[in-house]
Amino acid sequence: MLNFPPQIASRLQRAVDTLRLLAGQDSNGVAHPILTDTSGVLQVSLVNWRETYTWWVSGTLVTGTGALRFHNKTDRTLTFKTVHLAIGTAPTGAAIIVDVHKNGTTIFTTQANRPQIAIGANSGASMTFDVTTLANLEYLTLDIDQVGSVIAGANLVIQIILG
Repeated sequence: MLNFPPQIASRLQRAVDTLRLLAGQDSNGVAHPILTDTSGVLQVSLVNWRETYTWWVSGTLVTGTGALRFHNKTDRTLTFKTVHLAIGTAPTGAAIIVDVHKNGTTIFTTQANRPQIAIGANSGASMTFDVTTLANLEYLTLDIDQVGSVIAGANLVIQIILG
């Protein structure tokens, strides 16, 4: 048994407690606080790990091409899961439609799959993508393609969730 000074022992205990919070699953689906391989090397499960990019558009919406770029700097390829939209002022006359671009090209080549908020609604989403991944160092931009024809929506939040 090793004896450590109180400050180091306290830090080590916090590290052990943190490791105990890590969750993994074996091939039978049984959860383990800490999962190791056969040689005892710690394995960390990232099955439910998500990356979320969020954009805010304050005020009344206008159509336009997005210039703000979000780069994937995770050192891994991510898979698109959901694009979620929420709006403070609901559109009337026509839906709000947003397009997501990867490196300047839409990820919704089937334009009907673009995320939208229906007339009078305050949220919408899309989980159907024609381009499904975002590699390390690739980037995303957003276009607002439609804003409502009688009353334009206002105060939009866009979340792109990747895993």
